[in-house]
Amino acid sequence: MLIAVSFTSIEARATIVDGFNYELNSQKLEATLLPFDATFKYTAFEEGFWLHNQKAQYKGVVVIPEKIQYEGMTYTVTRIDTHAFDNCYEITDIQFPETASYDFTFWEYRGTWREGTSNGKFSCSYVMNYGYEYYYADAFPWWYKQPAGKAVYFGNKLAKILPYSLKDKQVTPFESVEIKEGTTAIMSNALRYLSVPNLVLPSSIKQVGPNAFYQCDIEEVVMDDLTTIGDSAFFEAKLGTVSMQNVGTIGRCAFYKSTLKSFGQTPSLKTINPSAFYGCNQLTDITFPNTLGSIGSYAFSGCNQLTDVTFPNSLRSIGEGAFYGCNQLTEVVIPYSVSRIGSQAFRGCSNLGKVTIPCTAMVLSEAFSRVQKMTMVGNGSWKLFSAIPVPRTMNVGCGITDIDVTSSYNLERVNSHPENPPTIGTFSTAPTGELHVPASAIAAYFTATGWNQFANLNGDLETGTVTLEQTEAMMLKGDELQLSAATVSPEGSALVWGSPAPVVATVDENGKVTAKGVGECDIYASLADNLAIYTACHIDVHNRVAISLPALEVDARLNTIVAVTPMFDPEPTDITVSSSDPTVAIARLVGTPAGGPALAPVAGPKIFQVLGLKKGQAVITVASADGISEPVSINVNVIDNYPQGDVDCNRVVNGSDVTALYNSLLDDTAGPAGAPAIFTTRLDGTPLLDADVDGNGVVNGSDATALYNRLLK
Repeated sequence: MLIAVSFTSIEARATIVDGFNYELNSQKLEATLLPFDATFKYTAFEEGFWLHNQKAQYKGVVVIPEKIQYEGMTYTVTRIDTHAFDNCYEITDIQFPETASYDFTFWEYRGTWREGTSNGKFSCSYVMNYGYEYYYADAFPWWYKQPAGKAVYFGNKLAKILPYSLKDKQVTPFESVEIKEGTTAIMSNALRYLSVPNLVLPSSIKQVGPNAFYQCDIEEVVMDDLTTIGDSAFFEAKLGTVSMQNVGTIGRCAFYKSTLKSFGQTPSLKTINPSAFYGCNQLTDITFPNTLGSIGSYAFSGCNQLTDVTFPNSLRSIGEGAFYGCNQLTEVVIPYSVSRIGSQAFRGCSNLGKVTIPCTAMVLSEAFSRVQKMTMVGNGSWKLFSAIPVPRTMNVGCGITDIDVTSSYNLERVNSHPENPPTIGTFSTAPTGELHVPASAIAAYFTATGWNQFANLNGDLETGTVTLEQTEAMMLKGDELQLSAATVSPEGSALVWGSPAPVVATVDENGKVTAKGVGECDIYASLADNLAIYTACHIDVHNRVAISLPALEVDARLNTIVAVTPMFDPEPTDITVSSSDPTVAIARLVGTPAGGPALAPVAGPKIFQVLGLKKGQAVITVASADGISEPVSINVNVIDNYPQGDVDCNRVVNGSDVTALYNSLLDDTAGPAGAPAIFTTRLDGTPLLDADVDGNGVVNGSDATALYNRLLK
């Protein structure tokens, strides 16, 4: 049946610059290269546009610039219209700018997949799924003349390697494909349908765009210098092995339903986006690096040959349905670092027998559909049975304090390692399974609420031990600390390390702790053969505070207060000050003055004061109370009061003091600030409030004489 289609005309606004026809966006300062004919029209239909009346054409070697000037403004050429080269038979070559994009696949699809009749005027035709056909005029003839393997670059970006001859419409397997050195990126769809035994990307390539290897056929891909793999980059590709040692981000659907078998070591990998490896049913095992932070939703869903997964201590979240339907997985150990497990993350993993989960993780509904043995670890409460079905065997870690279990359905055995029975509720139905506890704790479990409902109580649980040489440590951000076991039983047992808060502190497989951010967390050390036995070192991480003082030395007179303002980076909430000799000088913390002479202590002080008590020297040391800093010191020299007659306080009685007294007289002030009391009172002992020094009611030469006589005294 032939379906009728309506057509509409779309006028394009043209601006000719240096022999090219552009559509200009004056707001974004971007230009789109259009067909050469300024009077062209598109005939529009559901699947695209048909250029039907272009007369003038681009010819010869076409060099498209990155930037153009028009009416005093600079535009960047960011796009090349799909039909820019329609009917341009005389183009011999095209040089594309790195800034632009062009959909080569538009004509590739229409010239390849379905063939219709031709009346000799058209070089290709396309029959649409709707049952009607359209003929495409000699669209982009330069592209149709290119041989299989033709590489097109946009600057230093690989835009396209033609996987077959458009004329012959046959996919051509290549023995090898060469990508030139200096190429920085592979653009979207660039290697679509490419068939080659192996491909090694130049070290200069750091990014692979969306659909770059769509449905390609490559047995081995080496791209060890790549940092980013774009969305759907290897979508439904036929792959064997992929090496990508420096990749940091794997895009959404990057290897969707590909035949990838393995991807080797990825020591820089941080993010796996949703559906990245969805349906990769030939992938058997994965080794994640200790840099991985998140696994996106359905990232490995449907990988039904996946048998072994080891999660790193850096992992923070596992997305919804991340391993949905991975029915060959038999054991999963969730590290302490994981704070969130999405709903249905391991649903449909029908053979999942053993699961270890820390009590600190948030587990969403139906994350696990069936678990044979559940080991609960961490220090604190276990509140996860609202999202996880009660397993047949429940292995309670030695640090669990309470459990939110009230149903004994399906429960066949409980191994509870804590010496003090965790708090549990009363079971709705008395458990018929076995309870195994340490021999030393059997009496406590015998009487404890909930536990006393187990009729089959056994004190035969063999427990090991592990202790650390340090149980707590204070660290500065950026510092490292090596933790070591003090005792391990059974002797020679290997340890597994973990951190529930990698943003605060991380720990490697050997127990080396790195302080990452301000906060507190526990670093766990567990027996590798029995993860329910563990201990922890509490880590308290502080900022490294830099303190500077305005001077290295300061003088203080007897019984006189000197204020000092230190500088901090970052600002601590509190500081401490201390004196090396409190009999010479002491110090106190005070706040910032607020309009009066009194300085009251406040939280987060910015000032400290020093009081000289006797002649001598003392060292005042300043440190941050909460931020752990290298302490800094200031030397305090406590000296006698200024000599009699030292009006300007320079410790010398000379002519400058007469000048200071005369200036004081003219200024009608009470004398220099900080001057001895004799210069701030009249001869009769009353306060000196004006220039009448001798108190005779007249300000004249006798006042100067009085000042001079005081100086002589």
